[in-house]
Amino acid sequence: MKKLKEFQTIMDNKEILYGLVTVVKYDLELATDILILNIDGVTGIIVRDEVDIDSSPKSLICLLGKNIKFIIKKIDTDRNVLICSRKCTQ
Repeated sequence: MKKLKEFQTIMDNKEILYGLVTVVKYDLELATDILILNIDGVTGIIVRDEVDIDSSPKSLICLLGKNIKFIIKKIDTDRNVLICSRKCTQ
């Protein structure tokens, strides 16, 4: 929980970060494809709609294992994850 709070300033300043995409999957709870990132030991999620400005339906698998840039949009303390977006970095 403490580590999540350390990201508040980064989120407030809309700083661009980089993280490794470790998983690409369909999330039942969110009802969409997601990217899961490792951000200094904290889990980050990017939903399909926030991956690219171009929202055409294409596979996200090409991003697996890549270091991508993003911003933090929200800190979800209930799920202990950072909700992120690549759209704002393009």
